[in-house]
This record gives sequence, C-alpha cells and structure tokens, in this order.
Amino acid sequence: MADLLLFGSGWTQRWTIGPGQEEAVRAEVLRTGRDGTGVLSVNDPNTDAEVTLAVNWSLVAVAVVLPDHPDQAGHTLAGSYA
Repeated sequence: MADLLLFGSGWTQRWTIGPGQEEAVRAEVLRTGRDGTGVLSVNDPNTDAEVTLAVNWSLVAVAVVLPDHPDQAGHTLAGSYA
C-alpha cells in the first residue's frame, strides 16, 4: 500500500492508495497543475473504507505518492495533513 499526498494553495490532503490502485494513481498525478478532473479510487485513512475521490488537477500544486505505506494502526493520518 502507498499514500497519496495532495497540496494546494492553503490546503493539504492525505489518502491511502488501496491494493492494485497505485499505478492508476501514479498516472493521474502526472496531470497535476493541468486543467481537468480526475477520478481516483482511494481508501479513507481513518476508516480504511474505499472511496471515490474527484480531483480538480488545476488546483493541485504538488502531488506525491509515498510507497510502502507503514502500518499506522491506531493513528489518524489525515489529521496530520488536513
């Protein structure tokens, strides 16, 4: 598993990339800063539930995929970045 970090003007988000979705997310982050909307399948880091994330790439300044998501049982990842 890996994490997706999105940074914009005054905001940040962190999402967990589910199994089998990492390559699709890596392909989408190449659209960072460009016009258009992308749809990603990610997991809510607090509940581990799969969610659909729509991203307006023109509002994203930086997107990072962090490989090898560590086991963070009992920790909320979103609070550190949201």
